[in-house]
Amino acid sequence: MKNLNKILCIAAVLLAAVIVLPAVSYAQEDVSFSDLREELNNMNLTSGEKYFEMDEARRYAILMLYTIEGVNVSSDVKQFVFSVKDFLDTFESAYRKSKTGSVSDHRENIPRGSDMKRMALSLNPYKNNPQVKDYAQVTTIVDDLNFVVKRFLDDEGAYFEEKAEYENITPIKLWHLEDSASAYVESENNAKIDEVNEKHDELKSEFTKEMEAAGMEKSDADLLLNKSDELKDSQNILDLFSAFISSTQARLKYADIEKVYIGHNLDSAGCAENMKCAHEYYETFLDAGNKKAYSSEISDSLMGVILKYLAIIAFIILVLLFIFKRSYSSYKADINDSKLGVELGLDKFK
Repeated sequence: MKNLNKILCIAAVLLAAVIVLPAVSYAQEDVSFSDLREELNNMNLTSGEKYFEMDEARRYAILMLYTIEGVNVSSDVKQFVFSVKDFLDTFESAYRKSKTGSVSDHRENIPRGSDMKRMALSLNPYKNNPQVKDYAQVTTIVDDLNFVVKRFLDDEGAYFEEKAEYENITPIKLWHLEDSASAYVESENNAKIDEVNEKHDELKSEFTKEMEAAGMEKSDADLLLNKSDELKDSQNILDLFSAFISSTQARLKYADIEKVYIGHNLDSAGCAENMKCAHEYYETFLDAGNKKAYSSEISDSLMGVILKYLAIIAFIILVLLFIFKRSYSSYKADINDSKLGVELGLDKFK
């Protein structure tokens, strides 16, 4: 029964493909060259303001359509023009996001640029296609589209490089550099890849080293705080002293951790508002601050208890000293009286 259902599902998918694919083909066939030319004429390519290749490719595609006779034209020719139009639409959408979009929009433009790069590369065979290559505009159009994608990706790489330059939150700065390098990799700009990777690796090495040290410091501080928390209610003065020392050491370690995090601006609103930064760093910073405050509470509380113990011990010592002093004074007086009696010969009358 399961196999039968599986076979029926596969058959349904294949039937849908048979129905849909011709429909797409027919939809393209239903569009006349004059209609396609009009669509290209009416395209509002704001990207042409920055990327002249876009306007040039569009104009050359229109010119190509003017030279085409509507009859006996191969499907390859029409498919080429449709592919060019699809590319122009896709690029325009990506450009508008890069012009007015957020950082996340720019980040999405990197894989989008990679897709456009594949779209442009897929047009390269048309330069040697017997049915298409005779149109003089084809080579220029294909070269323009391949070149404009690389320029676009270079610009995205420069965008993230600039964002990194003015970013003071270290992990976000590193992520910007990684995005910049990714864009340059797609644009095949080897010089910029090396430059950005060098900046990234140097900063990453320093940051990683400090974060690892802070992580070890926090582990030690947590152990000390747990120890002091377990001993703080003991009736044994030695345990209280141990708890006080542990809580004090923990507080100092948490303070050092805070300094490291503040040094990389991980305490800032910018980190708190960035989901990734908040999860990986800001929450740890808050945890260290809360535990520092708690260890300070334990230290202050134990200081009061220990001072009371010390006051009692000091009082007992003073009492003992007083008793000792009185006993010693009485003993010394007796000795002195005894010596005086010897000197006066009084001891003979005993």
